[in-house]
Amino acid sequence: MTDYSGGERSDPHDEPIGPTVTAVLEDSYPAVLARLAQVEAKVPRHAEIHGRSVLALTLTNTGTGVVPAVVVCIDQPVMRIRNGSVLGNPEPNDAVDGLLELIYADIASTTGVWDLSVIAVPAPVPQVAPSDEARCGVGPGTFGVRVQTLQIPRALLTAGHAAPTVGASAYDTSAQKLGSVASTKHYGITPAGQVTADVALIELDPMTPDTLRGTPHPSVLGTGHRWDQVTAYGAVTTGQWAAILTAGKPFANPLGPGYGDWDNAMMTAYAISAPGDSGAPVYNKQGELIGHIVGGNPGIYSVIQDINYQLQQVGARLR
Repeated sequence: MTDYSGGERSDPHDEPIGPTVTAVLEDSYPAVLARLAQVEAKVPRHAEIHGRSVLALTLTNTGTGVVPAVVVCIDQPVMRIRNGSVLGNPEPNDAVDGLLELIYADIASTTGVWDLSVIAVPAPVPQVAPSDEARCGVGPGTFGVRVQTLQIPRALLTAGHAAPTVGASAYDTSAQKLGSVASTKHYGITPAGQVTADVALIELDPMTPDTLRGTPHPSVLGTGHRWDQVTAYGAVTTGQWAAILTAGKPFANPLGPGYGDWDNAMMTAYAISAPGDSGAPVYNKQGELIGHIVGGNPGIYSVIQDINYQLQQVGARLR
């Protein structure tokens, strides 16, 4: 049996990892995903529409149902949404609304899918900054949850882009060495067009205290769903709540089309993180761990990567 009281597991692979958010969507919304594939065939990720890059092709909930969503990049620090269910839109309020109307009409007429949502946000940025908790060669970011593998009995997770070099020492904000980077995956080392986890495994030194300040010890893995309320426990930002706006499909990386993209990604309707929070664990209202912060845009939105997917990619389990 699994011991979630903080004791070590004899075998980290005795507890099956749950379904990823993408797998849940495939089981729950096959017809909507078929329409999304119809959109993606004409408007792939990183394509430009009216001079704006496509960040993600995913699913969202408009309040009347789940529909395909196209997330596009704008320069302004706002989030705007144009839903297909809004027929006969009034005059645009400003240039962003006008651009969104043009993008929506172009996508809908090109693909034949009219019941869709177009979401405009500024480009994501890595959530790393100086003077924060996790220092792993760049960064820094935030240490995530405690895990173990068959080879490593005591480890922590963080974002891969915050710990990009295997073998690099990992320090906390007081310059105390905690361990080293045992493995890492992130968009910066992934070829263009491919998707990736953004996660690193930090092996703790034998004498490192096994604590995470201010972070709940997770006992249950969850899967994110649209409109779930979630919060992150970051080195910079803690306790900000927001709904998941889109979930389950890849999201464009912060470096551009020459690199890989985040897989199994979720975007929040409001930011729950800031630079320095990359790697922060994210929980829903039920206290279930659903993922870690991998990016976002300060004050606008955050990008979460699914925990089940991350654990699969590093061959780890909670402990």
